[in-house]
Amino acid sequence: MAGPIRVDIEGLDRLAQDLRSIQHRLNDLGRDVGNFDSAIGARVVRSRLAEVAGNWSRARQRINEEISRLADMAATAAETYRGTERDITRASGSPLPGS
Repeated sequence: MAGPIRVDIEGLDRLAQDLRSIQHRLNDLGRDVGNFDSAIGARVVRSRLAEVAGNWSRARQRINEEISRLADMAATAAETYRGTERDITRASGSPLPGS
């Protein structure tokens, strides 16, 4: 027989918050990469910088979307486990923790 399932609900909440924080920082990172084109004289260098900026922008967007999905999953899992714990506690007639 398997042992009891233990879930760190607060840890899941912290994970969701940390992922959202990373998402915001990543979103801000590199926004200015393409803003230096006018300061660079060589056309070839400007062209390469624009290419890097475009690639980074697309990659950053994909990464941000994945981080957002992971944060949503962690937050949903925490709320689901919290609700299940609440339901089990109510069904057993025991007071809720912290009550």
